[in-house]
Amino acid sequence: MDFNEQYALLTKDISGVHRLIFSFTEPVQLEADWFRLTSYTGSETPEERDARMKWWRDAKFGQFIHFGAYSYLGGEYQGTKAGWYSEWIMNSLQISKEDYAQNATALFNPKKFDAKRIVSDAKASGQKYIIITSRHHEGLSIFDTKIRNFRDYCLMNPECCPEYKGGDILKELADECRKEGLHFGVYTTIMDWHDPSQTGLNNSVIAEGYTKQEYKAQLKGQLKELIEDYGAEVFFFDGEWVGWWTEEDGKELYRYILSLNENCIVNNRVGKRNPSDGDYRTPEQEIPATGLNYDWESNVTMNDSWGYKKGDNNWKSPQWIVSSVMDIVSKGGNLLLNVGPDGDGVVEQAAIDNMAKAGKWFNTFGKAVYGTQKSCYSKALGNNIKITTKPEEGRIFVTLLEADPKNEDIIILPALENEIVGVKELANGRNVEYEDFNGNILLHISDTEKQEYATVYEVTVIGEPKEKSAASASHAENLAKGKNVAVSSSYDGKGGDKITDGDTTASNDNRWAPLDSDNSPWAIVDLGEEKDVGEIVICEWRDTFFTQDYRVKSFKLAVSSDNESWSEVYSGGAVGERLIATLSNTVRCRYIKLYDIERVSGAAGTPSFHEIEVYREHRINPAISFDGMPQEIYGLPLEIKGSYSDGCSVSVKVWGASFAAFDIEAKINESDKTWSAVLNEDKLSHGKLTLTAMLFDENGIQISMSVCTVDY
Repeated sequence: MDFNEQYALLTKDISGVHRLIFSFTEPVQLEADWFRLTSYTGSETPEERDARMKWWRDAKFGQFIHFGAYSYLGGEYQGTKAGWYSEWIMNSLQISKEDYAQNATALFNPKKFDAKRIVSDAKASGQKYIIITSRHHEGLSIFDTKIRNFRDYCLMNPECCPEYKGGDILKELADECRKEGLHFGVYTTIMDWHDPSQTGLNNSVIAEGYTKQEYKAQLKGQLKELIEDYGAEVFFFDGEWVGWWTEEDGKELYRYILSLNENCIVNNRVGKRNPSDGDYRTPEQEIPATGLNYDWESNVTMNDSWGYKKGDNNWKSPQWIVSSVMDIVSKGGNLLLNVGPDGDGVVEQAAIDNMAKAGKWFNTFGKAVYGTQKSCYSKALGNNIKITTKPEEGRIFVTLLEADPKNEDIIILPALENEIVGVKELANGRNVEYEDFNGNILLHISDTEKQEYATVYEVTVIGEPKEKSAASASHAENLAKGKNVAVSSSYDGKGGDKITDGDTTASNDNRWAPLDSDNSPWAIVDLGEEKDVGEIVICEWRDTFFTQDYRVKSFKLAVSSDNESWSEVYSGGAVGERLIATLSNTVRCRYIKLYDIERVSGAAGTPSFHEIEVYREHRINPAISFDGMPQEIYGLPLEIKGSYSDGCSVSVKVWGASFAAFDIEAKINESDKTWSAVLNEDKLSHGKLTLTAMLFDENGIQISMSVCTVDY
């Protein structure tokens, strides 16, 4: 019998003094590394969770390291190049276990792996923690494991890796991290292409003669080693998509880890990437368009592959690193940036240099990064302005991105409930002029010292920064939020509940994804009772992994009162990020059906959606824009024009460095939702002009704003 697994599945607490007696019918070798006495109760208060997650939330930026026998191959095997990620070469080229062990693993010799250099470079890059692959899908453990089958296939076993004569690189890295004040974590895999318990490569299954319980027992033993012998604080699981691994398996493993160390942090791939799995989500190779309502960490490659790949020199620039970190942190997330050392254990110098350049910026402006929280504003303020906060200190950090933003004259911040104490340049402490602008905050930055990659302005307020709310009828109730959804099929836990949860984040985990075999996918939203419906909003998930494209070619919408008799109310083409389907007439219904979804030819999978919103009328997300504005003006008068989605009036303000700001009259055309104004020479002088168009509702409350800069 496998006592290990049976003991793990006990559902009651065991306390007090006990004597365990093992009886066997024949001599056996007993491994008791599963056994642990713990005070862990399996639950924690919100305050306890916040305390456990605090260092991770404060860290913001970490380094991911993919390292294994695939590093020796570098994306090539016997003259054939792997078309995908290099660490997947065993799978992508269908290399047998035996051939891979002989021609990759046996030749793997990371003799130049320098833990001290790696940690030093990470610190210089502004990274606060390191996650390294202790065992990837290929099955090779790169540390001195003692656990049964894993021991037979590990770097420290001379029969497995005869070329390697060095020490325990994982131990060296863990010790160096602690010495230098960095947190240490490990990646480990559920799926294992080498282990005898599993057959197949892409969709591994439990082999005949083996059990999942046996494999989990070994996995638990290795996790125990990583915690107790290596001090792992974070566990990044992967390979959980295999059919034999269940959500309950993940919860069991999560409980086991925290029973060993209550302070460990585990990603949601320990289960099936559901919101209830683990401690944080892991958007891969993407930065979510908006903030998420849970702890999350974008994991992204420094070039195009996770493991080392020969000739892959598409390095992320220092500008990209700084911009991405500030974008992610402003949304409440972390960035885990990956490097792949070569077979010798050396990270390419170009990657080190680019990260170090970004690190100099983080060293100067770390106050706006580490230990901060997400933006105090409900909406993004533009692509090049990112907001982070320290609520307890009354601090707002306004980061102006771009390598050379010398032409920026002003930054307009939405109104706050707080009184402003002052604004200064974070780099040098010099004061920045500011003023009230129609209830908003206008920062005059034309004379400030712009920095390479990004410039930060520190706004100090009294109390915790809070956006001033504008109670306006322009924001109507989403009738679909929280309502039940029936779908034709769903893939990998990405069910219909995702499209009515109110979370408009366009991430991989936050979407309804039909099965690829589902040629006629549909979703039915149940409003709970009959409602008047005039507008349906559809938000499509974009494939950022393969084609970088949306997948919907066409679709239809129908409504019903009884979920049996249906009436088509809308027929559309491509959807994209956000499509507003305004019905010709308001209809009364309980059920709304999205169907006849035709995919784009050549799409990598079925169309997928991250939200459906339902409104009585079009009163959502009012917006205003400038249309067809030139970059330079050579003569006046000039007609300024644009469009707006909803609202009652438009006001335009003109700013310049050498003259006082003034308003110009704007007219609106309600029939086609356009506006126009005329700019003349009366109050202008030559130079850079900043035009601000403001949209107001029927109560005179500003509901949207757009800024345009031109040269005159």
